[in-house]
Amino acid sequence: MVATEAEAFLRGLRLGAVHGGTVTALAPSGASVVLDGQPPGPALGLIRVPELAWTPCGDPAGVVCVRERVTVQVLRVDAEGGLVSLSRRALRPDPLPWLAERLGARFTGRVTRVAPSGIRVLLPCGVEGLVPAVWWGELPRVEPGDELAVTTDLVDPAARRVWLLLAGPGQESTIL
Repeated sequence: MVATEAEAFLRGLRLGAVHGGTVTALAPSGASVVLDGQPPGPALGLIRVPELAWTPCGDPAGVVCVRERVTVQVLRVDAEGGLVSLSRRALRPDPLPWLAERLGARFTGRVTRVAPSGIRVLLPCGVEGLVPAVWWGELPRVEPGDELAVTTDLVDPAARRVWLLLAGPGQESTIL
């Protein structure tokens, strides 16, 4: 009977619907959530890492914690498999269109990765951009965690890519 109640609950969920729930566990793949009104049973609500936030995160614990109340959108329901794919990110505005309107704006961001291709910088709005090495003869010596002043050069919302330039001296920071 318990499995039937859980299956009926899952079949009643609609794609795109917004529900409240509670985070019950964290794993490298994401966060498990019990939705409000969900009967006991084997059903699993899961927010995969990319659906936690627009900001890149490697660890779900940096975004949510166990017993935290969350509001999520239903992305997919597999009633037979007992799995509900959920998203927190879908309920928040996408920062890329906002950033695309601010080409040439200066930001101070945190270096997240340094590679031969360039420097990855996390901007205050939660978007990670690239300062490509091919645009510079020599990149500054920085390490992950360092702050770096950059300006937005190109934003491609469709490809979800942001290219940055090193900011010149004397430019004012854009206030978010």
